[in-house]
Amino acid sequence: MEISGDSAVTLVWIVLGTVFIAPVALAVRVTYSIIRARMLYIPMVVRIFLESPLFMVPKAQPDAQAEDLQITTGDGLKLAACWIPPRAPLKGVILFGIEFGSNRWSCLHYCQSLLDAGYAIFAYEPRNQGESEALPKYSPLHWVTGYEVMDARAAMNYVASRPETIKMGGFGVFGISRGGSALLFLSGDNPQVQCIVTDGIYPTYSLMLPYIRQWISIYVKENSWAHDYLPDSVCGWFALGALKQVENEYKIQIPYLENEMGKLKKKPFLMIHGAEDRYIKPEVAKKMFDISNGGKRAPVPVHHEFWLIDKAKHNEGIQREPELYPTRVRGFFDRYLAHAESPTNPVLASQAIEAPASQIAPKAAANQAVTPQTNQAPTPQVNQVVESVQGPKLSGPRDKHAFTTP
Repeated sequence: MEISGDSAVTLVWIVLGTVFIAPVALAVRVTYSIIRARMLYIPMVVRIFLESPLFMVPKAQPDAQAEDLQITTGDGLKLAACWIPPRAPLKGVILFGIEFGSNRWSCLHYCQSLLDAGYAIFAYEPRNQGESEALPKYSPLHWVTGYEVMDARAAMNYVASRPETIKMGGFGVFGISRGGSALLFLSGDNPQVQCIVTDGIYPTYSLMLPYIRQWISIYVKENSWAHDYLPDSVCGWFALGALKQVENEYKIQIPYLENEMGKLKKKPFLMIHGAEDRYIKPEVAKKMFDISNGGKRAPVPVHHEFWLIDKAKHNEGIQREPELYPTRVRGFFDRYLAHAESPTNPVLASQAIEAPASQIAPKAAANQAVTPQTNQAPTPQVNQVVESVQGPKLSGPRDKHAFTTP
């Protein structure tokens, strides 16, 4: 059977249409579905972003030997703070960042062994928290905003100006959850910061991504079969859209911790995290640790440690390891702060070596004491309270540090 010339041309067009038009139509359909999903999903992401989970936070009573004081932020607010002198000859100065909803005296829950060892502790309460001055129409979130970065800068400036800090040539940082996250934004660029210990810190953008992927099929029913195949870039697009909407609506800026972690590579850094943390998955914490090392495939610097505490939930490490936790934290500061034995020290910088990636403290190795523990004062009575805050109503000046997207 012969095919006429017209029929052959028609057949060619049919084949071309199948080969080229069908993929284009599919691409248009996928693009439409993604855009529609974004329109439907972002309001849900914003609502979830503004909800505050219930945290069990420690609050302690004032220390009789402490100096109760105030510091002033860049926009003129007075923040409540305290300086607790050491109970032994001065070894070093530590700036403590408290967790969301706690008070400045909660540092005593974590720092008894440090005080006994000769470390002075400075702690402060961010704006609109505890006894610090409140910014009108601002209800803090459990996320770090530009306001918390501004408060952290004021705390660092004050600690750096203390005669004890000047005598010691710098200070260490010890931060819990949001308080630690806020201090990390500034620690890499501050030459006075000799070493850093954090527990339960978290970014904003990277923390949102796994939840966006987890919840999208719940809130967007259309084409739910395709949600498992969305690339991270699309989920990131959703996250950035939600963050931009929050920033515009509430007149705040949300910084990206991912941009700052790489600056910690040359500074001694102990990251502590709970293996059973339901809010900040260990994978998110490990990603931040990898960035601080120079990347996932980069060798782990010998002065960087990642301690994942078995069975610990968010900020529960000290409860799960009540003896090892203070011992290991004190040992870290003894190595890198008490005697200025830090890679930031010009003498030791040339001697710093790299450790293999396998040296990221597994639990068996992590549970070995770093230094012997001295007689420790009894931990003060700490009241566990449930804190919840309303959604933000934000206005006023904003800190301009690290607000480019990752």
